[in-house]
Amino acid sequence: ATLWKTSRFALCDAAGAPAPPPPETPPHETTTDAEGPAAAGHDGGGAADAEECEWAALPATRGVAVTQGDRTLITTLHLLGEDGSPRGTPPLFVVNCHLTAGQEARRRLSQVHDALDRVRKQRAKALPKGHDPRAPCVVCGDFNSQGSTAVRELLLRGEVLPSFRESGDPTERDQAGTALTSKPKRQGVGAFTDVYERVEGGCGPTLVAPTLQPLMQREDGGVTDLLRAALAEAFLTLSADGETLSLEEQRRWLVAVNKEEGRGSEWRAAAAAREVRGSDSLDLHAFVGVYEAEVAQGKFWGVEHDLRVLRGEGVAQHGAPPFTATFDYLYCSDAIEVLGVRGPLDRG
Repeated sequence: ATLWKTSRFALCDAAGAPAPPPPETPPHETTTDAEGPAAAGHDGGGAADAEECEWAALPATRGVAVTQGDRTLITTLHLLGEDGSPRGTPPLFVVNCHLTAGQEARRRLSQVHDALDRVRKQRAKALPKGHDPRAPCVVCGDFNSQGSTAVRELLLRGEVLPSFRESGDPTERDQAGTALTSKPKRQGVGAFTDVYERVEGGCGPTLVAPTLQPLMQREDGGVTDLLRAALAEAFLTLSADGETLSLEEQRRWLVAVNKEEGRGSEWRAAAAAREVRGSDSLDLHAFVGVYEAEVAQGKFWGVEHDLRVLRGEGVAQHGAPPFTATFDYLYCSDAIEVLGVRGPLDRG
């Protein structure tokens, strides 16, 4: 979700025209794509007062003020003066990201590139011909990658060339040998700054969680014998005959791990597996296949959560050093002057 201080900002279109007021949203309600209690992290900021903030609604209710891309949400705001009226400054674009996890560097690059291209087009369409289309823009959220990434290159340098290779992320395999684009990818929104790096020299780990990747994923990308055995035990806790999962057993499994019907990637993967099998039932191979896909997407802590729910324990080694990563970032374009930033949450 994207939140803003309603005394300072209001929804608008790319030309700065006011958007209709948003529907009321209960202040206690939240939306999340988290992977369960096995993972914990911080986003470098604190919660804003419910009285001062409102949520961007779904794109269907917003039109040009809020648009949704591939795991990105673009919100267009204008700055208000002390009297609550628009100040006449260019609209601010906020690109809120929760990029694809796992070995998906090409897709992450496309996700951010497409979002920025949408910002550029929206801004250019609202401006007189020949006007500089660069826009005040913030790109923030969970990038599910760290180090020298193609997304960072696109934001800081403005382009990613075919020769570029990512580096510095131990969760990504064969970065040096992986080409991410066959032709230059460029963005015209402007040069971006990593705000926390500029102001505080970085923000430290934004994800602190059990170390799971080496316990779940082999070097070749397949699942480990340890995880396969744990999944077989989980399957047996669900299956009455020890051979298959009926539709009702699948429903109990998926509601147990995702809290409601129709929610979560496991639910969608199970439906796809039934279609492939041409049967309403799933065998152990299909059940494991659902979690092989989760592991391939880097959802180790989601798998750990499901194992804890289904069999009472996961595969994490108690007392082992935690996994830490910096996956969350805040960037702003050169049309914004950086004056300061809220400090990271207490690392203690």
